[in-house]
Amino acid sequence: MAMLKEEVRFGGNKKKQRLFFCGIAAALVLLVLIIGLAVGLSKKKKSSNLPLPLDNGGPYSGDLTYYEPGLGACGITSAASENVCAVSRILYDAASTGSDPNQNPLCGLKLRLRRGDKSVDVTVVDRCVACEPTDIDVSVSVFEKLALVEQGRVDVEWAWLEKAPVKVPHD
Repeated sequence: MAMLKEEVRFGGNKKKQRLFFCGIAAALVLLVLIIGLAVGLSKKKKSSNLPLPLDNGGPYSGDLTYYEPGLGACGITSAASENVCAVSRILYDAASTGSDPNQNPLCGLKLRLRRGDKSVDVTVVDRCVACEPTDIDVSVSVFEKLALVEQGRVDVEWAWLEKAPVKVPHD
């Protein structure tokens, strides 16, 4: 009797039977992956206190200020909610390889900023005209992770997370 039910359901075709069970297994695997991804993405990121890397230059000390990002010197439009920064015009111009500022090799490089027991990784998207060589200008959201906005200007330590094509002068 059991054999008859199986023959009716799959028409006696073993290929259809295997395909059906493989489809069920694939659907279960996909469901597990979706749930795992949803759980992983829903975890909140804590404010880290990561060490400053020494391999690519630094650590450097300078002033940390904030600005309202927009279309930066790298040709990238950024928002105040993004982890972005502007480096000193002195560094930016020293790394320049041509007349197009959008092609500056510093564009897109990452820095780690550290203040007290907090650290934030940021991406270079702009050039800071008023900054000294080791000063960093960041979006408001980054500044808020390291200091109170009311402070306006604070000390910060930072280092390149990638090899930078420019030598940063020390104080």
